Amino acid sequence: MDKHNRERAIDAIDILNDLVGDLVISGKVLQEFSRAHKQGLLNMGQMVSAQRMCLSNLILALTKWLEFYKHYHDLIPEKFRAIVKSTNKALNEKKVREFRNKCIGHVWDKSKNGPLTLSEIMIRLDHIVGGNLPEFLSWINNPNNNQYPNTLLSIVESLRDNLLSQYETSPSEVIDR
Repeated sequence: MDKHNRERAIDAIDILNDLVGDLVISGKVLQEFSRAHKQGLLNMGQMVSAQRMCLSNLILALTKWLEFYKHYHDLIPEKFRAIVKSTNKALNEKKVREFRNKCIGHVWDKSKNGPLTLSEIMIRLDHIVGGNLPEFLSWINNPNNNQYPNTLLSIVESLRDNLLSQYETSPSEVIDR
């Protein structure tokens, strides 16, 4: 086994671990804030801010997944390639990278030399979620059915577990470095 590829695989596993956490927690926190809002513990302004925070983190995680592929695609085993490419194609068609670049962390649209309006952001976000936020969130992480390859989380976890096994990596090699 090539030492350089093994080190790269450990880096890849570490990145995939972080993605698992982000994909799970973004939806879970959004779910908890939604529950608090329904119970009257959060007003609408607080709920909108919480939703923006969770969705921004989720979009960041999705663009990290795309960046992961750019740098580690050569480590992805053949049996994962078709589903990974299909997933990436869907994310690119949804324009998640463009949303991150234009809407997350910016208030100014350079192309129109003016501020981003809520309606412009919502149109772009609606394109990403396909008009159905709950369905989109379930496509990313469905706690009731995370069967491979039905959710992005199942793909990320399966790929990570495969790399752990293929490169005979222990958790401490990833965590304790």
